[in-house]
This record gives sequence, structure tokens and C-alpha cells, in this order.
Amino acid sequence: MNTSRIELAKETLKTHKENMRKTLEHRLQAAINQKDENLLRQLEAEMREHSEHSKPSTVKGELFSFIRNTMTINHEKMGR
Repeated sequence: MNTSRIELAKETLKTHKENMRKTLEHRLQAAINQKDENLLRQLEAEMREHSEHSKPSTVKGELFSFIRNTMTINHEKMGR
């Protein structure tokens, strides 16, 4: 495989991961808006599964923290 094909494959993988992240963020926001704790837990599990198959990322860590905080806030709001 020549260098240009390798670079193209790397760029394609990068684009794919970015698209998956954006889709997951959109689904997460929908779950937050609907106050759907079950879906939030499902999305968190999905993120964990994807993170096991890729390199660590500070963005990923920040997103996990965001989910945890959002779930806590929404849980408190639902309990009121």
C-alpha cells in the first residue's frame, strides 16, 4: 500500500470517528431534552464500548464527565 493510500485511510478513519462522535452527541442532547435517563445510560454504555476500541481522548473524557453531570442534574430535577 503506498503512502497516499495509507494517509487516505487514516483521514477516512478520523472522519468516521468524528461523525460517530457528533451523532452520539446529538443523541445525547435529545435524551437530555427528553429527560430520558434510560437512554442516557444506554448512550454512556455505547460511548464506553467505543472508547475501548480506540485511543484515549481528552474529548471523550470530557464527554463522559458531561454525561455524568447531566444525569445527576436531570435526576435531581426529576425528583423535585
